Amino acid sequence: MKPLLLLFGCLLISGSCLGQSTQGPGCYSLRQYFDDTKMASKEVGYSSIPFNKKYAELTVEQKRLFKSQYDAMDEADEPPYPIGGLKDIFDPIARGQSSILQHGEVSVDIEIDAAGAAVTARVLKSPGPLASQLVAGVALLAKYKPGICGGTPCAMSFPVRVNLGVR
Repeated sequence: MKPLLLLFGCLLISGSCLGQSTQGPGCYSLRQYFDDTKMASKEVGYSSIPFNKKYAELTVEQKRLFKSQYDAMDEADEPPYPIGGLKDIFDPIARGQSSILQHGEVSVDIEIDAAGAAVTARVLKSPGPLASQLVAGVALLAKYKPGICGGTPCAMSFPVRVNLGVR
């Protein structure tokens, strides 16, 4: 059995990436390599937001899509975001999933302070404690750019939505 990590929620537009075995337009895959040669790999996750892009590197449409998870965010405001991109969170989650082999949706909100530090995790949904610990633990260890409110860094939550599975 291979672990499968599907990102869902607003990261997937109407399930456009679900069921695709290859990267299509607007669908980005997260790959795990079996060794350092990068010759053999497997797809372990899919998203409508590229995993390897920093927030500043996202297109206007990708930023709009990500910001749609937030209520009433002004155009100039920005949400917190992993410094190295979504891969900073979802790659370690995928590696951990290969050990715990959980199945189900995990929804965690991470509170990021005005300095970009992850402060607390609030588990909203999870199939069990192992999945909660994996997702919250990884997200709490990640480094973030802080949210921007009215031109100044501010505290804001960062949503982590994952659909864990085994195939």
